[in-house]
Amino acid sequence: MCKESENGIPVIDFSKEEELKPGSSSWLGIREDVIRALEGTGCFIALVGDKVPQEIRSTMLEAFKELMDFPREAKMKVKSKNKKTLGAYHNTTQIHESLAMDDAADAVECQKFSNLFWPNGNENFTRSSNEYATQMMNLDWIVTRMIFESYGVDKYHDTHINTNTHHMSFLKYDRSEEIETDVGVFIHTDKNFTTVLHQVNDSHGLEVQTKNGDWVLCQPPPSSFTFIAGDILQVWSNDKIQACKHRVTISKDTRRFVLALFLFKSGKCQTPQELIDEEHPVRYKPIYQSEYFAAVMNNAINGGISYTVKDHCGITV
Repeated sequence: MCKESENGIPVIDFSKEEELKPGSSSWLGIREDVIRALEGTGCFIALVGDKVPQEIRSTMLEAFKELMDFPREAKMKVKSKNKKTLGAYHNTTQIHESLAMDDAADAVECQKFSNLFWPNGNENFTRSSNEYATQMMNLDWIVTRMIFESYGVDKYHDTHINTNTHHMSFLKYDRSEEIETDVGVFIHTDKNFTTVLHQVNDSHGLEVQTKNGDWVLCQPPPSSFTFIAGDILQVWSNDKIQACKHRVTISKDTRRFVLALFLFKSGKCQTPQELIDEEHPVRYKPIYQSEYFAAVMNNAINGGISYTVKDHCGITV
């Protein structure tokens, strides 16, 4: 049953495997909660219980710190093979940096990434990274299947999953007493299809905007992920699901570590015909993820204030 956090963000329980059998009454109940949450706020907190054990969480935190303590020059050498992303390493504000690993749910790819920093291997990093990515991918599979089913287009779900790409980003926020700004990440929506977040330590900072315009702090419990709808899902759903507008603010003397699994739609994405009728005319032209990223970057380089998915491919109705 869907609950709400103290700040009004939906909380949905995915911890019991026996309740996640497609077609069961419990599945249908959770599916209803998922759609209500995504159509209402564009995000929700997913409780996952012991699917990621405490031992893995502790191991991940220590390995995460080791990774981000490498010199900036070492992290900049990591290349992303995914042209749909904005690259592997980013240092966008005084207090925020991120490093992305392609195909983190593949144990072989985790090992390759690990070897870039630890030539003799780092089993703790490799194992915990792969475990997290696998569980986050599994949540995305469940949630997207529920979305496709709810809108009567479940026949397309296998193709969607099989043509997706992903990377897992290690996001570090570190604000010392001397840094005046509290901005970790400016207000934005994610430019991909869906995002799954996990707050590795207990330092909060993610804020999401509700439909009435209020900003609320997301305070997920340790055994949970946060699911976020992105711009491409907004296009695909013909505005049934709006991308979640969010930002990150950091208090002084705070370090925050977050894992983010970004799922990208391969090839052309367009609204399924089943979601279009006289009452719901198509609102977007077909979109290509790589072209959208390029347009967003070009706008930023040229000093643009914002560039939304509606600017890119929206249709005036």
